[in-house]
Amino acid sequence: MVGLAVVAFDVRPEGNLVSMLVLALIGGGVFVSMGFAVSGFARTEDVAAPIANAIALPLMFLSGVFFPRDAMPEPLRAVADYLPLSFLADALRSLAVDGQTIWSQWDNVLGLVVWLAVTFVIAIRLFRWE
Repeated sequence: MVGLAVVAFDVRPEGNLVSMLVLALIGGGVFVSMGFAVSGFARTEDVAAPIANAIALPLMFLSGVFFPRDAMPEPLRAVADYLPLSFLADALRSLAVDGQTIWSQWDNVLGLVVWLAVTFVIAIRLFRWE
């Protein structure tokens, strides 16, 4: 997507592209692990799809990707601040728009790594090749 934006729209990200790639890989690992956990929990594809949607839609709407989290009520924002997509979106936005380094986003990276560890362990426990 970043490459397409650079070529098609002459967008110039402020941050380091390698740092953005590292963040995208960690975030991708979190969501792949979530997917394996859901598929291990659900016994059929017909059950897995609604569960995945029940997880993905709140993540998207509460993470600040579409709407700012500052506009949310405080109790909802307290939960939304700790969602994996919130960590990923905040870190990528800071790198791409503000030109910050990945090291300045250590709290978001740490949040993603914790989510990765937790979802990976859950996926290992639930998922079985059949």
